[in-house]
Amino acid sequence: MDKIEITGAARLSGELAPPPDKSISHRAVMLSSLAKGRGVVRNFLRAQDTESTMAAFRTLGIEIEDNGDVLLIHGKGLHGLREANDVIDCGNSGTTMRLLTGILSANPFFSVLTGDSSLRSRPMKRVITPLSMMGALISGRDGNRLAPLAISGRKLNPISYDMPIASAQVKSSVLLASLYTEGITMVKEPVRSRDHTERMLPAFGADLRTDGLTVSVQGGRELYSQEIDVPGDFSSAAFFMVAAIIIPGSEVLLKNVGINPTRTGLISVLQSMGADIRIMNTRSVSGEPVADIVCRGTSGLKAATVAGDMVPSLIDEFPILCIAAARAEGTTMIRGAEELRVKESDRIKAMAKEMIRMGAAVEEHPDGIDITGTDTLSGADVYSHGDHRIAMGHGRGRAFGSRNNDDPRRWRCRHIIPRFLFTHPRIDGMNAVIAIDGPSGAGKSTIARLLARELGYQYLDTGALYRAVALGLLQHGLNEESTDAEIIAALDRTTVSFREGKVFLDRKDVSEDIRSPEASHYASVFSARRAVREFLLDTQREALHHANLVAEGRDMTTVVFPYASWKFYLDASAQERARRRALELRAKGYDIDEEKIRLDILERDARDSGRDIAPLKRADDAMFIDSTGLSVEDVFRHILDVIREGRQ
Repeated sequence: MDKIEITGAARLSGELAPPPDKSISHRAVMLSSLAKGRGVVRNFLRAQDTESTMAAFRTLGIEIEDNGDVLLIHGKGLHGLREANDVIDCGNSGTTMRLLTGILSANPFFSVLTGDSSLRSRPMKRVITPLSMMGALISGRDGNRLAPLAISGRKLNPISYDMPIASAQVKSSVLLASLYTEGITMVKEPVRSRDHTERMLPAFGADLRTDGLTVSVQGGRELYSQEIDVPGDFSSAAFFMVAAIIIPGSEVLLKNVGINPTRTGLISVLQSMGADIRIMNTRSVSGEPVADIVCRGTSGLKAATVAGDMVPSLIDEFPILCIAAARAEGTTMIRGAEELRVKESDRIKAMAKEMIRMGAAVEEHPDGIDITGTDTLSGADVYSHGDHRIAMGHGRGRAFGSRNNDDPRRWRCRHIIPRFLFTHPRIDGMNAVIAIDGPSGAGKSTIARLLARELGYQYLDTGALYRAVALGLLQHGLNEESTDAEIIAALDRTTVSFREGKVFLDRKDVSEDIRSPEASHYASVFSARRAVREFLLDTQREALHHANLVAEGRDMTTVVFPYASWKFYLDASAQERARRRALELRAKGYDIDEEKIRLDILERDARDSGRDIAPLKRADDAMFIDSTGLSVEDVFRHILDVIREGRQ
């Protein structure tokens, strides 16, 4: 993909539940793995960073049942981890690497942590220093400053540590390491950073106390599994928040948003600038404060000064605060944010450079930026610098017509929080998706095509994409016995695309070839492999950038578009589905045994429903329709009525 175009919206209205909180999702997996018993994590964020954490603990011997947004984690206690058979890949996740460094430093085996090129360039000395004071033995590149990190686990000692820079990751790493010590470890911050670890640890049974800026942990106490409900991510909600307040006439309700006071500095700053933001229905969920937030379009925003204690509470919201500042009267000054220079990108430099492209008046400083507001920002080609928050910040810049133009490598940052760019439910002015799931032969494809034609939406035939991948893998000589490494190698040499109703495999139109029984059978076989699903995930989500969609498949409502505007689950009896499939194949000239098709359907249902990766199941908020005995017209009209009436 060479370019993503984002056009302006006249106004935004509606409601949105933002993606689950990434920081809490990370910690929920980690603590559940270190606890005794079966932990439950609901509303888990599906993103590359959190997947890296989950994969790391599986490598360390923890069984994790993945049921979409719900994880069942079979913890083995503080001393239940085992040595990994290979290096542990933390992907792009600094949280995974830094917190794992603390945990593994106290476990009696050897570990190596690595990551992508971005993570390997981020500073690790800040976490190695206090852990070494505890007795940890950690080696890294460039004088123990950079990953990969080699860790020889050993018994650690408690310490008292004054942090030179406020960092939730460093603080959490030391606190997790302290669980294994005999005695009290104390960590003092210069200013308060996010406190998700401190909130979660006592719920699992840790002896933790907070006194002002000092957190202390008495080591040696076992943890016990809990049920964790992850609230909506404030950092993701922030982008819609700013988009709403800078577009006149907008009104957006953001539901179930975590409002941890160590994270919500942006609200205070925006309100001081004159933004119309209201907090409603405040409550506590798994120890975290949660609320609904109403944001209305605001004219006459005023500049603000952001410095000192305010900075840590909005460090991740810096890119979108810059967008708000560009629409405010006067010069907004941000200072004390030098930490932003060592994130996934140098965010200060990146935002300054790209905002200048759009005509903003910007002055860069070593620890911050000055932005003078203007009404004359223009559309421009802007770059993500490989940083998902830069990409999302400019994505909200669509309010004044900016575009994003990047090469595929730079836009890989989209995978870090994949839902954000591709799932905008019930917000007028953003593309919508109608998601339909169900087993083979339930009528999904026919109904989806009719809906797309009637509503003027694009039809996304995900089954065709999977059959095309299956055909490609078969052509490479692969089958159900092939290893993951063999499948990944073949996929690296494969291209699949869907345009104008046709499916292309390595640029060849295979729209008819993929309808064979063999391609259909192997589509189900190969779709159970994680590599195949990840290969096609971006292809499916990318389509939403260009048009409203009708998407049908087996995990549209649970994985690909979990925040779809409308969700449906179609089903029919196995006998009815076999009859329909036989009629279709006979019309194409195949000599088909209907009973054999029925048995194949039952086998496929069991395989699709029982697989570990994105199993076929009805989403809790999807409307169930049994089409047995109903005509296509009956089902189509019923769904169309639901959509037009605006109900789910």
